[in-house]
Amino acid sequence: MVRSRDVDGIDLNMGCPIHFSVQGGMGSALLKKPEIAVDILSTLKRNLPNPITCKVRLLETIPQTIDMLKMLEATGVSAMTVHTRHVKDRPRDPAKWDYMTHIVQGSLNVPLVINGDVFKREDIERARKETGASSIMIARGAMWDPSIFSETHEDVEVCITKYLNKCMEMGNNFKNSKYVVMQMCETLSKKAPRWIATQSSKNMAELCDIWDVNYVQTDTVVATNDDE
Repeated sequence: MVRSRDVDGIDLNMGCPIHFSVQGGMGSALLKKPEIAVDILSTLKRNLPNPITCKVRLLETIPQTIDMLKMLEATGVSAMTVHTRHVKDRPRDPAKWDYMTHIVQGSLNVPLVINGDVFKREDIERARKETGASSIMIARGAMWDPSIFSETHEDVEVCITKYLNKCMEMGNNFKNSKYVVMQMCETLSKKAPRWIATQSSKNMAELCDIWDVNYVQTDTVVATNDDE
């Protein structure tokens, strides 16, 4: 209840296939136990004022996926996202947008959001037109190119500069800041001097120096190897 005051909405992620999540009964493990997912969503709806949403992956067949979504919809969720891959699929496997087209036609009433293989701004409208989805969820595409949401594309160097300045303004810790910058470096050659230097950086001051950003130490951002 206390945390719910700090957020605009709460999403139950049933799409994560990594071992850590699945072994704990979380993530895509819930796809095999939809009754537990229904109980979780119903409990959240009953006790919190926030909009509640959920995200799933494709089940073995389209009818099975639609049946599960209908169960989840009945809990009163505000929207549902479908990651258009099966649990067994890896990120390198193409997303199955054609499955989403059939799901959208499956007599569901809440907004349906498509996720998977949206890497460029033009992919957003293409995904909407090809599938009929209400909206788009972007994951890796947004990490690699935060300007994907803008009508004007910005080079990765510009995005990283803005991001590091925001990190210092907000007191973001070094390890998280470096992780995000490395994600933005995905489009660079792994032999590029800045890619190599970023990977080797040990503190916020070094990271800022690599990207020609004026480092400002704050009470919450400490330029040490133990920077948390």
